Amino acid sequence: MGTLKISIVADCHLNKAVYKGVMDAESPDLPFRTADFMKSFSYIVSENVNKIKPDLFVIAGDVFDTFDPSNDVRGFFNSQLRELSEAKIPTIILVGNHDVCKKHHALRPIAKLQLKNIKVIENPQIIEFRDKLLLLFPYSLEVEQGKILIRDQFYSFLKQVEEKIKEKPELAVKEKIFFGHFGVKGAIMNKYVEVSDEKLVTATTTTQKKKNYYNNDDGDININDLDEIDAKYVFLGDFHQFQVLPTKKNIAMYCGSIERTDMTEIDQKKGFIVYDDSANEVANMGKCKFIEYPSCRPMIELRGNIKEIGEALDSLPNNLASAIVKISFVGNNNELMDFSLRLEETKRKIRQKINPIHMFGEQKVIDEEQEKEAAEIETSLVEKGHIDEVVVLGTINDMIREKESSKEEQDILIKMSGDIYKEATEAK
Repeated sequence: MGTLKISIVADCHLNKAVYKGVMDAESPDLPFRTADFMKSFSYIVSENVNKIKPDLFVIAGDVFDTFDPSNDVRGFFNSQLRELSEAKIPTIILVGNHDVCKKHHALRPIAKLQLKNIKVIENPQIIEFRDKLLLLFPYSLEVEQGKILIRDQFYSFLKQVEEKIKEKPELAVKEKIFFGHFGVKGAIMNKYVEVSDEKLVTATTTTQKKKNYYNNDDGDININDLDEIDAKYVFLGDFHQFQVLPTKKNIAMYCGSIERTDMTEIDQKKGFIVYDDSANEVANMGKCKFIEYPSCRPMIELRGNIKEIGEALDSLPNNLASAIVKISFVGNNNELMDFSLRLEETKRKIRQKINPIHMFGEQKVIDEEQEKEAAEIETSLVEKGHIDEVVVLGTINDMIREKESSKEEQDILIKMSGDIYKEATEAK
C-alpha cells in the first residue's frame, strides 16, 4: 500500500498589499507586503521541493488576495508551480473566496492549460489518489453568485460522496481526506477583540491584552457539520489562524495563512501542514505536523502614554530591523498633550533603534469621568443584579444632549425615553 505524504498550504494571498504605499527594497515595483507573501510562498515551495518531497501538494484556497492579480504576481505563482511540476510533485489548487468575482476566478487561466501535474478545483470533486479518496470542496462561483448556499452545497457534496461509494463499493476501503475552503461557525476568525488596557510585553511586541474572536455566522458550516464528513482528516483554508477544531469524529484544522497580514495577527505563527501516514499519531494532530515559516515580517505595537511607550521601546531587542511599528497612545487629555509634543522625538528613537519599514499610530483618549460612570454601572450590576433608574436615565440623557443640538428636541427625546423606561419596568 505504501506511504503517503501530503503538504497543505492555504491563504497565500500573494497580491496582498496592506500599507501598499511602501515599496519593497529588493523589488521596488512591488508593495513590500506583496513581496512578503511571495517570499513566504517561495520558502514553502523550496522546503517541499528540496526537503519534504511530498507525494502531493495542496493549496486550500485563496492563492491571491483579489481576483485580478498583476502580471508580476501571476508570473511569480506560475514559476513556483513550475518548480513543483519539475520536481514531479502533483499539485491540487482549490479556488478560494478571495480568488473569485461574480463572473470568473483568478485561477481560470491555469485551469485552461490542463497541465499534467497541476489541477485546479473549481467545483466540489472526488479524486482517487493512491489508496486515498480525496474530497475537494472549493469556494465555487455558484456560491459567490448566490445560486446556492455554501452549507447546502456542502451537504449536497457529502451525499454525492455516499452515492459514488455505492456505485463503486471498492472505494469504501479507501481512507478519505477532506480539503475545503470556508468559514466554520465556532472557529477563531482573523481578528481579535480587545479586552483590557493591560499591556503584554514580549521579545517583539508591546500590545494590548486580547482574546480570540469566534465566528458566529449562522450561515456558515458549523463544527457539528464537520463531524458529518466521513473522513479522518479535514484540512481547511479561509481563517488565517492555524487552529485545530474541537470536532468529535475526525481531526479538523485550519492551515492558517502563510504570513501575518497586520496587527490583528501580530503574535500568530504562520506556515503549512504536513500529513504523513507513516508517522506516529500525536494528540490533536494525528499524523500531521505544523511547519512554521521562520521569517515573518516583525510587527511591534508600542502602547500607553509617552512614558510607557518609551519604556517599551527601551525593552525591545536590537534585531528587529524593517519591522512594522504601531504607536498606540492610550491616556487622558493631559497625557495626550505630552504625547503630541514628544511624538517626533519618539519616532526618531524608533528609527535609530530598529529602522522600521513602516510606522503608523492611533490614539485613544480616556475620559476619566466616563470611566468612573462605567465602573459605577458595573458595581450596580454586581451588587444589585440591575442598574439603578437614575443611572440608566442619566446615561440616556447625556447621550441625547451629545447627539442633539436643539434644546427643544432634547427635552422631547428625554421625556420619551423616560416614558419608555417607565413602561418597560412596569411591564415586568
